[in-house]
Amino acid sequence: MRHLGRVHVPQLDLFRSASPSPNWWQLPAETRERVLRLMTRLLHEQRNGRVHALAAGGRNDE
Repeated sequence: MRHLGRVHVPQLDLFRSASPSPNWWQLPAETRERVLRLMTRLLHEQRNGRVHALAAGGRNDE
């Protein structure tokens, strides 16, 4: 069997550790406030969606 000339291509390092996340307290105050508002809104929407689903006879899979 004849070997074809292959060009060596470096493999991507898919499993290297990601860059460290910033410390919460190092973020600007405006960013922290926005994140907290968004998380609060998402949690309320999720809870309200479950309440409506259960009231309508839906299942709670969690």
